[in-house]
Amino acid sequence: ERNPYYLCCRASVYVWKNDKQKAEADLTKAAEIGYENDCQALLQRAIVFSELDQHQAATENLERAFTLERDPGQLAELSYRLGLTEYALNRKVQALRSFEQAV
Repeated sequence: ERNPYYLCCRASVYVWKNDKQKAEADLTKAAEIGYENDCQALLQRAIVFSELDQHQAATENLERAFTLERDPGQLAELSYRLGLTEYALNRKVQALRSFEQAV
């Protein structure tokens, strides 16, 4: 339980199993370990937050990931995920911009 990315992946499974308490516990553990400079962990955290309908938290994690990532394929994935969260937050113009960047 020392890898924030794996903790965030497990949190996603807990959400799928409808065990939000365990999911949030894993997100907390990931935060304690330090996920802030791990792009993959930030992306996975954003996915879990979206699954928990915490779209603003998802957006914040994705925006942080953008500051770290340089790979064009990964940037497209981040843009796509950001578009989904912006859409869920009813920010349609921002969502469209993110989707266009993903393509």
